[in-house]
Amino acid sequence: MSVLVSVIILFLAMLIQAFMQLSPGIFALFYHYALGKKSRKKADDLSPYYVLGYELFIAAVFFILCIFIFTLDYYSFINFQYLSFALAGIFIAEAFVSLFFYYRKGKTTALFLSRKFASTIEHRAKNIKTKPDAFILGFLSSLPELIFTLPLYLAVIIALLDFTILPRSAVLIFFLLISLMPLFWIFGFYHTDHHFADLLRLRLKLKPVVKTVFFLCFLSLSAIIIFGALNYGR
Repeated sequence: MSVLVSVIILFLAMLIQAFMQLSPGIFALFYHYALGKKSRKKADDLSPYYVLGYELFIAAVFFILCIFIFTLDYYSFINFQYLSFALAGIFIAEAFVSLFFYYRKGKTTALFLSRKFASTIEHRAKNIKTKPDAFILGFLSSLPELIFTLPLYLAVIIALLDFTILPRSAVLIFFLLISLMPLFWIFGFYHTDHHFADLLRLRLKLKPVVKTVFFLCFLSLSAIIIFGALNYGR
């Protein structure tokens, strides 16, 4: 795969990751309840542990996938062209799934989660009292979204196969930092005299934008991956 194709894949993957809504939404809920039940200082003390848990989960998934993919590549156990075509098909499916099913129908920001699971998450977010609680909530917050992000991470790692060791590390670190941007933005939003209701109204306005970004980026990923597989072997 050419460096240009790899860079485009990485850019699209980072853009999708930056627009993922579940973990930022849980963080917003957790911070809102922490403010209401405790104080801003306590909420600020707990927040880094949520962020750390969230980031560690993504890093752990990347680490496991890197070992798996780099091992397959080193021993030539897999034809990456076939894997690329499979990922392209998955991204076409995810484009339509994200357009029609990522959000629940109606004038709401409720996501694809079952109502029972969503209630469980809200209960946990409401009752965070310690730093380990915040860490665990952050660690588990993006687990349900793996249906969207796991193929994305695979595409990123395959794109990195043609990079040298140092740029691979730099790109992965940058990807992890990009994933934190929504959390930092929400943190800043609360610290500029805004409230949870303001955030909900904004998220509702951005709902069509998020769905459009997902749809176009997933389709573009599929097209560029097929182009790379046909012209460069993966």
